[in-house]
Amino acid sequence: MPVAPQCFREKESDMANSLLETCNNWQIQRAEILSRNPDMAMTIDNLDTLIERTVRSAIDIAHRVDWDFREAERLAKEQEKAAGKGD
Repeated sequence: MPVAPQCFREKESDMANSLLETCNNWQIQRAEILSRNPDMAMTIDNLDTLIERTVRSAIDIAHRVDWDFREAERLAKEQEKAAGKGD
């Protein structure tokens, strides 16, 4: 496997772990905020929506980057084959 896609997959895994840790931390902070300030429920709900959209965007971007690496690898192989036939 080429270095770049493997490197990306490791970074994607790191990103997923970091994202999971961040979400867990948010749930703890969310509970603490609501226990002290129940009147902030609407604001917290809006933040939850923002976080959900952000996570979905991060996942979408990660999939696009992965696709870009796979597509670049495919095109590079095509170029290698074409260069080999041209000799």
